[in-house]
Amino acid sequence: MFTQLITPNPYGPKAEEGLCLQYVRQAFGLPARFGSATEAWNNSRSQHRDRNYPKGVWFAVWWKLAGNPYGHVAAVAPDGRVFSTSNLNPNPLKVHPNVADVEAYYARYGHPLTYLGWTEDVAGFPVIAPGISAQGSTTTTGDIFMALSDAEQKRILAAADRINGRVADVRVLNAEDGAYMNAMRDAQHAKVMAALDQTLDKEDGGYIVNLVNAIKPGSVDPKAIADAIVALIPVGVSPKAVADELAARLKD
Repeated sequence: MFTQLITPNPYGPKAEEGLCLQYVRQAFGLPARFGSATEAWNNSRSQHRDRNYPKGVWFAVWWKLAGNPYGHVAAVAPDGRVFSTSNLNPNPLKVHPNVADVEAYYARYGHPLTYLGWTEDVAGFPVIAPGISAQGSTTTTGDIFMALSDAEQKRILAAADRINGRVADVRVLNAEDGAYMNAMRDAQHAKVMAALDQTLDKEDGGYIVNLVNAIKPGSVDPKAIADAIVALIPVGVSPKAVADELAARLKD
C-alpha cells in the first residue's frame, strides 16, 4: 500500500519532444535537479526493478533508450495509463493504455526501450511513500514512535504542532526542523509522515518533503536556497516573504 504525497497535473505542463524528465517533473510541480532521465534514475534511492506496480497512485517508470544516453521516463496514472512524451513535436504527449504499450510503440518506430524499473520519487523528490495498512498488518502509530528516541519523538511532535493548521505559512518549518528531517532516512521519514496522519494530511506531507529536499545541507548562500524553493511555494504565499524568512533563519 502506498500513499500519494504529490498528485500531478499531467495536462498542466507543455510537453516537448525529447524532454521527458522535464515533462514528468513539471507535471508533479517539481523544480529541476537532474539533466536527464538516466541521471535521475541513477540517483534515485527508491528504485524498484520489478513490475509489481503500486495500486491507486501516480508514480514514474524509467527506461534505457536505444542509441540515446538520456533515457526515458513517463508518469503512470492510478488506472494504469501512461503519460509519455512519445510523439514528435508539435504534439509530443501521448497517453498509452499501459506500460507494455509504451514499449511496443517505441519498438515499432525503431527505438526499443530497455525497462529499468519504477520509483517512489521523481528526480529525488518523493511523490509516493509506503503507507500503513490496517488490513494484514499489525504496525501501529505507537510502534513507529517507539522505534524513535525520546528526543526524536519530541522534536517530531513539536514540528507537527507548528505545522498543523498553518501549512500555507512556510515559516512554521524552521531551519533546525529542515536539517533534522533532511537527515532522516527516506523509509523512516515516510513512516513518520504516515504516523502523523492525524495532524499532517497526505498533501501537506508531500509539500513538506519537497521543501526539505530543496534545502541542501552545507549550503552557504541563503538566497540560492530561497530561490531553489520558490517553485514549491503554495498559492497565496508571498515569494518574497518566504525568501526573507529563509534567509534570516539560515544566517543564524
